[in-house]
Amino acid sequence: MTTHHPYSKSFLLSSMEENADITSLPFQEQFRALVTSIAEKTSKKLLAPLIFVIDALDECDEEDAQLLVHSILAEVVTKTHVRFLLASRSTMELETVLHQNDNVDGVDAMLLDVKHGKAKRDYDTSIYIRHELREFPVEDQEIVIKCAKGVFLWAMLACDALKRSSTPKGTIRKLQSDAPNGRLASLYTAVLDTSLPRDSSQHDLKLLRTVLQGVTLAYTPISIYSVQSFYPENKDERVAGEEYVQLYVKRLGSVMKDGTPYLPIYLLHPTFRKFIENQMSGAKFYIAPFQGHHSIAIACLDMLNTLSPDPFGVMRLEVPLPTWRLNSLGADKPLSRGEDAPLRYAITFWTWHASLALQESEYLKHKLVAFFESTLLTWIEWSSAIGENSECIEGLRSLRRQVRTVSLLGLPNVDDTVERWCIDALRFILKNSYILESCGIQAWMSCLAFTPKSSLVYRAFLHKSLRPVPSLLTEHNEVFDEHRVLTRSPTSVLHVSFSPNGQRFFSFSKGVALFLWSTKEAKPIRELTEYGGGVLSAAFSEDGSLIVSGGSDETVYLWDGFTGILKMKFPHRHDSVINAVVFALSDSTVISLPLSGDIIRWEIKGEIEDLHPTRMQGEKHTGSMLGLVRSFDGTLVASFSDDKTVRLWQVSEAIGLGKPMEGPDSVLSGSFSTKNTKFIAGYENGVIIVWDITTQEPLHRFEEDTKSIYTIVSSPDGRLVAASGSKFCLYDIEAGQLAYPPLTGHSKSVWGVAFSKSGKRMVSGSYDKTIRVWDFRNAGTGNTLDSFVLRGHTRYIEHIAVTPDGRLIASASGDGTLRLWDTDVIDTGDHSFANDHIHDRTKHLALSQDKKRLLSAGHDGTLQMWDFTTGQKIGGLLQSGQKTVKCVAFSQCATLWASGYWNGSVCFWTIRESNDAPVQHTLIGHTGPVQCVTFDHDGTYIASGSDDQFVMLWKVEDRSCTAKFDSSKFISCVAFSPDGRLMAMLSREDLKIWDIASHSLIGEPISVSRPSRQEWRDSMLFSPDSTALVTSQQDNLALYDVEEARCYAFMNEHQQFYNSETRPSPVPVFSSNGKYLFYGSHSFDFSNLSRIGTRADFPPQAAEATEYDPVSPLYLVEKESKIYSRRWKEAILRIPPDINVARAPWVAFKDTIAFGSLEGRVFILRFQEEYL
Repeated sequence: MTTHHPYSKSFLLSSMEENADITSLPFQEQFRALVTSIAEKTSKKLLAPLIFVIDALDECDEEDAQLLVHSILAEVVTKTHVRFLLASRSTMELETVLHQNDNVDGVDAMLLDVKHGKAKRDYDTSIYIRHELREFPVEDQEIVIKCAKGVFLWAMLACDALKRSSTPKGTIRKLQSDAPNGRLASLYTAVLDTSLPRDSSQHDLKLLRTVLQGVTLAYTPISIYSVQSFYPENKDERVAGEEYVQLYVKRLGSVMKDGTPYLPIYLLHPTFRKFIENQMSGAKFYIAPFQGHHSIAIACLDMLNTLSPDPFGVMRLEVPLPTWRLNSLGADKPLSRGEDAPLRYAITFWTWHASLALQESEYLKHKLVAFFESTLLTWIEWSSAIGENSECIEGLRSLRRQVRTVSLLGLPNVDDTVERWCIDALRFILKNSYILESCGIQAWMSCLAFTPKSSLVYRAFLHKSLRPVPSLLTEHNEVFDEHRVLTRSPTSVLHVSFSPNGQRFFSFSKGVALFLWSTKEAKPIRELTEYGGGVLSAAFSEDGSLIVSGGSDETVYLWDGFTGILKMKFPHRHDSVINAVVFALSDSTVISLPLSGDIIRWEIKGEIEDLHPTRMQGEKHTGSMLGLVRSFDGTLVASFSDDKTVRLWQVSEAIGLGKPMEGPDSVLSGSFSTKNTKFIAGYENGVIIVWDITTQEPLHRFEEDTKSIYTIVSSPDGRLVAASGSKFCLYDIEAGQLAYPPLTGHSKSVWGVAFSKSGKRMVSGSYDKTIRVWDFRNAGTGNTLDSFVLRGHTRYIEHIAVTPDGRLIASASGDGTLRLWDTDVIDTGDHSFANDHIHDRTKHLALSQDKKRLLSAGHDGTLQMWDFTTGQKIGGLLQSGQKTVKCVAFSQCATLWASGYWNGSVCFWTIRESNDAPVQHTLIGHTGPVQCVTFDHDGTYIASGSDDQFVMLWKVEDRSCTAKFDSSKFISCVAFSPDGRLMAMLSREDLKIWDIASHSLIGEPISVSRPSRQEWRDSMLFSPDSTALVTSQQDNLALYDVEEARCYAFMNEHQQFYNSETRPSPVPVFSSNGKYLFYGSHSFDFSNLSRIGTRADFPPQAAEATEYDPVSPLYLVEKESKIYSRRWKEAILRIPPDINVARAPWVAFKDTIAFGSLEGRVFILRFQEEYL
């Protein structure tokens, strides 16, 4: 527009200046500001309307096309100097949108004059033909006008073909003779004929087919240079003296956009691609699709085999392997859009071509196996570098499906090796996609380290990494069905919901803002950060164009459902958190329900000043309101409360409907039937009642369950209701009985249920960490339902959503992850996973004094001994009989250890002979949780500190309590001196040192600073000669003279060495000679520090002390799920998302680190020297 009409340029610049935030506006407002308003002003200057021709709407994503059409329809009503012609193949979706408007008309290719109808459209087409063929005789123009019959697509192609033709008269005669028949087919044939040079040979025709093959078989527009690259055997070919690809692309300019060798070639008309694909074998322009895909696949694989294994230049960087995405690569940035475009295409789409060429030759099979064995991880790394992980995953899925199909058909050229590689590669990428999208180079280290040793990927690439892969010493059995981990939050992901067409979904976590996701790309479209508090409820509108949310900041927000941009922040009208929000009345109304107070109806009419909040009138709940659901037609909403009632509200009148429906207990869940005649309520006491909407009387009552009913979901046909408490049941609400026997498969309560749109599938998510997919297609009433299980989550499932077709499942979990499952590629047969979960939840780890034994303790009171050097279990799982372990500790001997418990018990375990089972001894005395246990230097005594504010001294030999020391404070740690004379106890407020023999306090209690962060780990240690004591608390590191009970060296705010937000608190350690104190990677020389006089600052660091350093440089940052070495700035390993290390314990010694996980596993990793 600005190129052809100079007036419009100044109008456009002015509009951009007036709308500085144009990119943040919704699409329709952008369209109005940048297109229609400018065109209207320009047309007035020209004294003639501007006509916009928008072609190939069916090539757009369905939502994009709908968005564009809706925007145009909204604009043409008010614009008199602008016209739009929309050209597209007829699709059901577009016809539905377009035929709703009386001003839309079209025939065949759906040529549409949005405002003026068929007559004006035909007139516009004739104007176009006369303009384009103005140098042709008038009679030729009239022939073309008559043949076009008002179809702009035909007219445009014909005009372009005639202008390019070397024999235009002959072309006109051919068009005229063929016009009544094939129309576009004959036109395309004429276009192709005119592209061939005069006296062309069969070889020239073959080269034209090659160009057509490359352009039409490509999955995305490719450049001339790319076509040349895919057919290297033709690299020197020329036609009519020109390079053959450039010549034919130029001559086919009427059907494809020709340009420079490095710009994409766009097919201008989707019907041309269909014409080429429909050519039969033996036809003049037959392109042999299977052979074409085979040629492109082989060329792509050859290009991939030349990829550099170090695209990020890791060997030149000062990190072992970066765990973040490198954004600034300068001149080394991989894969520009120019000469590297063929390689970019090969990385993204080779799998699609290979899947369609498997039957062509055995050679491709050998190429595939060789590629997987040598280049798979390099390909994964590069696909991450160019941001194409999602496309690569879909391509691998397609290849796997095709391999399986070919194998089942018994066709040659494929064996189980290719299929096993496809399965293993797909599992590897899906499991690690969260890490790979952050930094693909971690495929070599983080991902490979946690890949099962039996995996083809592990065996092929273990010794090919740029840097050595850490050794995982413990067994790691993969409990992971094929799916993608999309996000990892430090808190539970509470909710996930798909848009009505399944193309987008949103999610929110506890205390975290909303995320809007693209289903196809499996990537976030936008983080909805303008929110003022934690989200508690959100919903899509019926057409998916809007999202409403409410939560802890007591405010309702309205978002664009396509872009995630905030459209409106509603005025503050609630006085408590908003528990639920829904759309009603065809999305013109929002209903918001607070925890307490009035339910409010908001009428959405445009701008914020047009909002009309109305408080619902009628008898209100007397208790906290727990939920709100809308009827399927949007005319009613139902609220339910802990006052035992359900109340119906008529949205249009904003009034209560009928009487409250009172049940036997608090109402926790509910749903309308699909015909809006019934309401089904689930109660805290396990009862389910079906209420009649008209009479507000109960129709049926179910009492199969004994626990709270948290889930009630109606099937799409309205016949069934899924309900879950202690049992998972399906009820027939018409017959008033169980439709099937209680569903079995889940071992714990089901918290999330969703049906597919057809009702043929139901998906459930449980507290047992699994998802089940239930199939109704082969089940009759009274029969059991078939189901298959999906594993991968490490904690309970919070919520489940399913796309309308039932194929994709999104799951939100307490493990902090959001996951996407494609049920089309999951093996639904029996799964036989080995369970390597040791505890219900790994709470504590302790390392023996000789660093050869590791003790792990679970929240359930179980203990397991490990060989720290090999990762093997030593003996079986120990059952203490107690619950909730609070602390564990070794004595100087690895055959004696102790554990403290929440109930105040202390247990110690002994092994007399190496092959004997450990013997447990229980010590009873504390009245509060035991926070710390420790042994003296020779294992004679155990000291235990408890929340009862006492430290008890136990004699191991006779299990007696020999002393009880009153701390008068909550105790955080206890320590014995190496000479066995003294015992120190540290609380949050003071330090006390006791003489064990006399049970007397040495000096006065020493006041210590109380840390502001309660979760900070306190530690305390005597020097080897027992004359000094060091304590570490959040805000200070202090050194004390034991005999005088006085602090003589102090360092405040030691966060100057460690950022407490990202790195864990180090534990101070003395060197064996007592001269140095080590604190993380820092060392201090105390040999010359005087203990006399006033308190001094810590001495300078001692660089020469490293030979005495007993501290491992390895540590875990559980909030980031990363392992660091203190020798490197950046993390050296990312822990895969199927291992949840939130609040996980860890210990490290030299080159080895051990850590536990939330799901009860234990991992021991050994790193190579260069990381230390």
